[in-house]
Amino acid sequence: WWPVRYVSKAHVWMAGKIRLREGALYDDQSQNFAGTQVELLQSAMIQRRALARLSDTLHMAIPTNSDGEITLVKLEAYQVQKSSIMELKATGPTDAFTRAFLDATMEEFLAYKKEVRETQAGDTYTSVTAQINREEAELKSAQDKLTTYMKENNVAVLEEQAKAAGAYLTQLLT
Repeated sequence: WWPVRYVSKAHVWMAGKIRLREGALYDDQSQNFAGTQVELLQSAMIQRRALARLSDTLHMAIPTNSDGEITLVKLEAYQVQKSSIMELKATGPTDAFTRAFLDATMEEFLAYKKEVRETQAGDTYTSVTAQINREEAELKSAQDKLTTYMKENNVAVLEEQAKAAGAYLTQLLT
């Protein structure tokens, strides 16, 4: 009665934690992390990217129904209890396409996360570079002020004048 459907399953480890100096911590294990990853995995953007990968890279034909519409693979994702593992389940029209779509979805998901991380790292680099430039400008300004002060108030000359005045006072007292 029902059309044949094929199922393919996979697991993805979703941990993300970086410990930085001075006790700072980046942690992808927040309360909303799993839900965000599920939504991202099931998003139209990731599915479009996976379909594009299948047709462009693997030159795989995308199945269509009798009306010529693409027969989409149903993708379910959920977190395995008390773990950072996501279980993915794809249900589709053919065995090979369903498996390939699930693989492409995972690859595109990981590629997207890498792109986001690189963008964030680039933004962080830009921010740190700007901060360093500001601090260098402040340091140069402070060094220039110190140099000017030392020129105007030559310490060596002041010391010699103090010694001469001390010697003169000693001479007057004797």
